[in-house]
Amino acid sequence: MRFSEGNQHARSQSARMVGLRTALTAVGALTAIAVFVVLAADSLGYWHWGDEDEKLVAGWMIAEGYRLYDTLFAHHGALNYALAHLAYLATGSVQLAPYRILQWGTVVLAGAALAASPLLSSWRQRVIAFSGFIVLVSLLGPLWYGHTLLYHSLGGVAISIALSLLLLPMMFAVKPSPVQASLGGAALSAAGFAAYPFALPAVLLPAAALAMVRARGMPWRGWRPTLLQATAGFGGFTLLMLLWLARYGDILGYAVYHFWLNQAVYANFIDYDPAVVVTQLEKLFQSPLGWALQAVVLFSLLLLVEVWAVANQDGDGDLPRRHRRRLWLAAAWALFVLGLLFLNPRGEVVYKNAALWIVGLGLLSLLIVWTPRRPSNTTAVAILRGLVLIVAIAAPTYLIGVKGWSDVDARYVTRAHAEEKRTGYAQRIELIQALVPANEPMLAMVFAPRWYLLAERLPSSGAYYYLPWQAAYNRSPLLGYRIDPCADLAAAPPKVIAWDRWRVWDRYDVADYAPCLVEIMRQDYLAITRTPLLLRKPVSDVDRGIVTELGFDLMPVAD
Repeated sequence: MRFSEGNQHARSQSARMVGLRTALTAVGALTAIAVFVVLAADSLGYWHWGDEDEKLVAGWMIAEGYRLYDTLFAHHGALNYALAHLAYLATGSVQLAPYRILQWGTVVLAGAALAASPLLSSWRQRVIAFSGFIVLVSLLGPLWYGHTLLYHSLGGVAISIALSLLLLPMMFAVKPSPVQASLGGAALSAAGFAAYPFALPAVLLPAAALAMVRARGMPWRGWRPTLLQATAGFGGFTLLMLLWLARYGDILGYAVYHFWLNQAVYANFIDYDPAVVVTQLEKLFQSPLGWALQAVVLFSLLLLVEVWAVANQDGDGDLPRRHRRRLWLAAAWALFVLGLLFLNPRGEVVYKNAALWIVGLGLLSLLIVWTPRRPSNTTAVAILRGLVLIVAIAAPTYLIGVKGWSDVDARYVTRAHAEEKRTGYAQRIELIQALVPANEPMLAMVFAPRWYLLAERLPSSGAYYYLPWQAAYNRSPLLGYRIDPCADLAAAPPKVIAWDRWRVWDRYDVADYAPCLVEIMRQDYLAITRTPLLLRKPVSDVDRGIVTELGFDLMPVAD
């Protein structure tokens, strides 16, 4: 009787503990999701960011009949423009909010892939991994302008999905379902279409997974169905993107502008050093990049600890086979680390390193709730997981509690600044809309695409901005692909131009790389005082009256 009562009490205690864990998990997850929603919603009202604006304007132009990489200049990956085009078709809006909602949606998608990973076996693990990931991304996102629709964020989301559903399960000998394998393969294709540099991680990481299979002593033929399913997903997404490009763009132009121009021309302007992929590890203990690098290092060490023991479990005396496994392990580990580091190929500390950040935060979130099924060294694994928790807590705590947003340009991550900017632009936007009818275009030079969105006027040229690498390419165009803003201005000059003479990176003035633009502005336009706006000559009495009525005047354009 007493034994029965004791047993019943133990079961009751166990049930209470399960209930408590469930309640704590639910409360924690709901809190994390609420924080994510609040921060994401707040970011919808942040001020414009040039690289984001460029994608949004392009999506609008594509919807209006321009052809990407043909009559519309672009040198970033096709996926960026395809998503912007999709958002415009769905909403018809040139406001920032719909596009930023789409960007945060991709983060949720990566979190859902992490939760659906075959590595996780319980609903509790899945909920914690999902909520932990999205809240970390929302807290740290402003470090890489993560609220904006940009290729480095998209590449990180794509690689994170591929790792969660396909590559990490292969490395830890867990077979994904056909759907998971197909989606993982599709994500690898998406990474390449986000930007061609991500094609390298999309090759290195699957190679690492295959080598890890051999390090475990498993034959590749046992993974043939998974590989075929992944290949089908990769091919399906590739075909989808090529069909979109054939309909709304130019596939050969894509190769010219995205691959050739970036590799042969743009690379000369950014002083790219391939060694920086590895030397960025010097920043392991420097914020803010250090946190992402720490996530990569910690996960890589866990992988090494777990698989090293497996590679040595090979029966007595079979030394040659054991050596072969160790070689496969060394190759797999090196490929894995390099594949992750190549997510930040320029070694950027603050900007354009989002892919490494997003993947790193995904790995942190996974390690918080998961360890290998048969960890070979429980002490080492426990230490690594403890370090993971420290990194996951320290990064957002440091950023929010100690330094605020001081590691980034705070102007772009507050609504107060955005409101101040909108107020400052209001009268100039009113002037543009009064001078330029809704069905007529304007132009913004040299790189200020926000004017098109603020004024709700399309660009007058497919070269709707003009930077030094475009001019350098135009001097030696490939296969006849060339969009010349000076020729477009001569053929169809818009009534109003926003003439923002940004000295690019404090090195390149437009008078040096495109003197024809300066000459056209000086000869054919008048400047509107206290604005960067130019008005085409001859100025009608009606337009002169509009300018005067709004408190401005006209003067010659300065050299």
